[in-house]
Amino acid sequence: MRKKRLALLAAAVSCWLSASGTVAAEDQTYYGSGNGDNTGNISDVNWVLDKDYSQYGGHQWFFNAYTKEGTVSNSTLTINGGNYTVDGDTSSGKEKYSNYFYSGITRKSGSAIGNGLIINDGNFVNKSGTKQSAGIYAGNAMDKGYVASDNYVTVNEGSFQGQTFIAAGLGNGGSDAIVNRVTVNGGTFERGVYLFGARAYSTGNTDNNTVTVNGGTIGGYRAFIWGGKADDGDARNNTVNLSGGAVADMASSESIYEETFTEYEPGDAEFYGGYTLRGNAINNTVNISGGSISTTGTGLAYGGYSRSGNANYNTVNVSGGSISSKMTIIGGFAAGGDASGNVVNIRGGSGNGDVYLHGGVTGCDAGNATGNRIAIYVPARLKEVSGGVYLTGNKTEGFAYNLTNNGDLLSGNELYLASAGITAKNIYNFETLSYHLPSSYQPGSTMLTLNGTKGTDLTRTNVVLSAAGDAPISRGQTINLISSQGNLNYGSQTAGKLKQGVSLNYNYTLNKDSSKLQAVLGDAEVNSETKSTVETRAAQSAFLNRGADLLAAEGLLQAEKAAEAETDAAKREWSPFFAAQGGKYRYQTGSHVDISGFGAILGVARKIENGSGSLVYGLAGEYGKGSYDSYYGHMRGEGDSDYAGGALFVRRKDNGGMYYEGSLRAGRTKADYTSRDFTGYEGTAIGYDTSSNYWGAHLGLGKAFRLAGDNELDVSLKYFYSRTGSDSARLTTGETYHFSTVNSQRLRLGARLTHSFNECSKGYIGAYYEREFDGDARASVAGYSTATPSLKGNRGIFEIGWLHQPKNSNLTLNLGVTAACGNQRGIAGNLGLMWKF
Repeated sequence: MRKKRLALLAAAVSCWLSASGTVAAEDQTYYGSGNGDNTGNISDVNWVLDKDYSQYGGHQWFFNAYTKEGTVSNSTLTINGGNYTVDGDTSSGKEKYSNYFYSGITRKSGSAIGNGLIINDGNFVNKSGTKQSAGIYAGNAMDKGYVASDNYVTVNEGSFQGQTFIAAGLGNGGSDAIVNRVTVNGGTFERGVYLFGARAYSTGNTDNNTVTVNGGTIGGYRAFIWGGKADDGDARNNTVNLSGGAVADMASSESIYEETFTEYEPGDAEFYGGYTLRGNAINNTVNISGGSISTTGTGLAYGGYSRSGNANYNTVNVSGGSISSKMTIIGGFAAGGDASGNVVNIRGGSGNGDVYLHGGVTGCDAGNATGNRIAIYVPARLKEVSGGVYLTGNKTEGFAYNLTNNGDLLSGNELYLASAGITAKNIYNFETLSYHLPSSYQPGSTMLTLNGTKGTDLTRTNVVLSAAGDAPISRGQTINLISSQGNLNYGSQTAGKLKQGVSLNYNYTLNKDSSKLQAVLGDAEVNSETKSTVETRAAQSAFLNRGADLLAAEGLLQAEKAAEAETDAAKREWSPFFAAQGGKYRYQTGSHVDISGFGAILGVARKIENGSGSLVYGLAGEYGKGSYDSYYGHMRGEGDSDYAGGALFVRRKDNGGMYYEGSLRAGRTKADYTSRDFTGYEGTAIGYDTSSNYWGAHLGLGKAFRLAGDNELDVSLKYFYSRTGSDSARLTTGETYHFSTVNSQRLRLGARLTHSFNECSKGYIGAYYEREFDGDARASVAGYSTATPSLKGNRGIFEIGWLHQPKNSNLTLNLGVTAACGNQRGIAGNLGLMWKF
């Protein structure tokens, strides 16, 4: 039938007229816009239809942009209204006529790229009966090596009174069809619809095509929707989205004019993410998030379907909508090969239909259906649920199938239940039965009820339990896993561990009898990997300590220089100064944390002199921002941290070189944490945000010794204290962590040697020993203490820098580098600025 249609296209070309012309030949009528005689590339042809057209005993053809040989691109056919009617003598079979619309078409060899067909209104009629009334195509490519890509069809409104065939991209003669899309926002399809994101014939592949149904009503006969369909090629990464509209009153078995359907037991409403006759169906998806499906027959949804090849890594997601008919949902179907790695997710939806779920189906006696997953997140009423089955015949209840064949129908298949209140007739061929207790779990409720009387084989099934971090569970609690009207047959498993969030591991024992399966919780222990989540608090404290070091070193130095620079003539009592530092350090915490960032101080200082010396004091605002990476074994966490606050400081310096100093700091600090290595159920990335108050102080004393050769030696002893306030934070997995206050106490002893090169420049080097006496970051979850990272330890600090104040300049500049070794390792750059006004 496809060859017949192409022959008709050839006839259309042979008698093509100029733009908007009309030709009648062999009872066919052709309407066109664009250069029909062009044998090269053609683009940017636009045509709007809004009038009435009719034909008796033949087809009506509407071509927007046409080339005999070449690429047709970026052309648009828009239908804003009008009646498009075909009629014929039913006794002679001439009722098999239709309206055909092409936005962009190449006849012999060439690509069709970026063409669009938009239907805003219109009435499409086949008066003679129930046959096709419209064929709608955005882009048609021809021959292997060419492509139909980025074409689109949008249906906003219209009445289609016969069967309707819509494809955004057509790949003929082995050409591929990729990245095409059909969108249905409205319209009424009275006798069924056949939607293709793309259709590729011969060896062509269909990749990354999409059909989206947001609205409209499909009734009468069958509804078939394919994201992408191929013959000998592969169907890869195609998608069907059903988010609105109604598929209703499907009742007929009549086939469509262009296609002959001999699939395994088709239903009245069928959705295929990707379909291929003799290729592989890989990574295709069907998403049902809204709308309604109500048929008198059976609905079918396949993530991926292959008649002769494999169907692997396909997905069906149901998150909404209403199903009021018998519905079979299959992740991957391979009639002649393997169906592995497919997924069915049930996250929502409603209705009273009988729903069958199969992760993978093979129709081959030696075929495998392995590594498939069915996940159910809401209470659901189901029929048969299987990880893998072998199709053997016509459907009786969903499909007729065997639970064994000469292949493997069990290995790696998982049934994941994340809600109580799930019912099914029976479950088959799952190697893993996973239960996740959600936050909404009610103690005493039953997760899965089997209402079939046939026994359930769990002899090769392993039970795995997990729970949300805030699920209401505790030691001694009994969890009802299965209640069955038939006999339950078990394997040898008697116990296991339940992981709550990422933090607690409960021991449990299985209570097994013929009609129920229960888990009884025992003692809990903290997961040692929770130390990763607490490293953030150690990083916060370390980052705040960098701010304290900046104030006590570069900050006080610049404050003193600023105050000294003022003259009596200036008569200014307060002098501004600025200091900043940026760098990267590694802290050993039992594991380690890498911190990079910067801190800055902007303040004013004042100097008072008397006969015995001078006093410099002032206030400043401080801000710091950085990032960190924490490592605990193979676990990596990361995040950002910042602080903002204020400080008071004072330094007393005697004429003999002795000095005393101190400061007080207070403010607010924030941080966040994320880990993609430390994950919760289903690989959930762990994260949280935390914020708390901080305050700190330091006291110091030292003496500057004048040495020969314009040298000065400054020996100092300083004590630092900082306190990061407590906080509670909820992890993305649900549990709440209580972070204790982090207290840091450091003592630093060292010396700096300064050499004056001239009146304007000085250089310095320094070395210090520092001891951290505390720095423990403690936390608890559900009353259990986590592992504690700590900043405690010894380190050596080294510095080198240059101080420059040009003559007759208001600017004083200090540049330096600080390095550390020991349990704190890294390097930082220092900048000090003072401007005399």
